[in-house]
Amino acid sequence: MAFILMQSYTANLLAILTVDKLKFAFSDNYYVGCQDGSFMKEFLRKQLHISESRLKSYSSAEEYHEAMSKGSKNGGIDAIFDETPYMKLFLNKYDSQ
Repeated sequence: MAFILMQSYTANLLAILTVDKLKFAFSDNYYVGCQDGSFMKEFLRKQLHISESRLKSYSSAEEYHEAMSKGSKNGGIDAIFDETPYMKLFLNKYDSQ
């Protein structure tokens, strides 16, 4: 039982430390995309401290692709945060672009 608790504690601690490191990866010059209506927007604001003004919501892989193609400097985004299944679909469709 102690071994299982230790593994759980270690995994949780690692997750917390990883999230803390992520918040420093974004400057005020970057815009970040997330799925419209997803929990991810709230997570990005509260856990990674990304300003609401830097978050853009999208409802399709095509919109993600268009925004990523533009980049932040041209009205798009530089990063996408979404659930793994949706990101896998996006990467399968637009991997080479």
